[in-house]
Amino acid sequence: MSWIILSIIPAFFWSITNLIDQHLSRRFFINDAVGLQATTGLFTFISGSLIGLYIYGDYDISLIQAISFLVLGAAYNVAYIPYIKALQLDEAKIVVPLFQLVPVFVFVLAWMFLEETVSLKQAIAGLFIIIAAIGIMYDFKGWQIKYKTLGLMMMSCFGIAALITVNRHIVQETHWLPVAALMMMGSGIFSASIFAVNQKALKNTISLFKENSYKIIVFFIAMEFVGRSAMLLFQKALAIAPAAALVQVTLNGTQSFFIFGLTVLFAIATPSTIAKIDLNRTLAFHLGCVAMMSTALYVLLIKG
Repeated sequence: MSWIILSIIPAFFWSITNLIDQHLSRRFFINDAVGLQATTGLFTFISGSLIGLYIYGDYDISLIQAISFLVLGAAYNVAYIPYIKALQLDEAKIVVPLFQLVPVFVFVLAWMFLEETVSLKQAIAGLFIIIAAIGIMYDFKGWQIKYKTLGLMMMSCFGIAALITVNRHIVQETHWLPVAALMMMGSGIFSASIFAVNQKALKNTISLFKENSYKIIVFFIAMEFVGRSAMLLFQKALAIAPAAALVQVTLNGTQSFFIFGLTVLFAIATPSTIAKIDLNRTLAFHLGCVAMMSTALYVLLIKG
């Protein structure tokens, strides 16, 4: 199978998980982004543990490496909390495209702390991505920028970029599968820590499962299955593509458009349940901003 197809399918799958995140954050975990991320971490921990048991003994991982990957896994969960909060404020169709700010922050951090060079073309591309992100966050009804949502996504993207920068120097030649398993198990450390110190979140989560156990469990299992499938296909694409940047650009660029398409489909099939959308000039403007971000991302990662 072509690396392009293997890059596009994960984009579609992760778009589905974005909409499930939105639904769970608004229908069940209202004003409890931490509780939702902690619960997601528990299901991710189960998946990681199963993968870890399956591959146990096949790879040589030192104790220091294992601890580092576990801590990184826990830290990634913290970085995604602002994203969940953003989904509670705005639709996934305008929140998810802002993840294209992550490569911009990665370049900035690498330039500041790792003394990596950034070309003028890359700097201009990064500026266009930022401008497009602000454009997506512009509220035409209130004639103002949605600063709170933009700020939350910038926090999330910066945290993810910082962890990616650290990850690049820890992983090195280690096989991706044990790294993924350990980082997924690290999600369990995050969840246990949150529920240990935040009894309110624990009680709310237990109460939600008692009242809506079937619905919530189905959503979380679906999200884990789709998310892990996307991860495996993404790693396969990285292994056979001419360059990792090509995979990243293809995935990021198509995911933004998939989230718009799926939002339209869900809005028609289940009005006000999972997603809603207005087919107007604002939508066209947002799609234009997404196209601008995707083009600038291509320049940033490929042509820079």
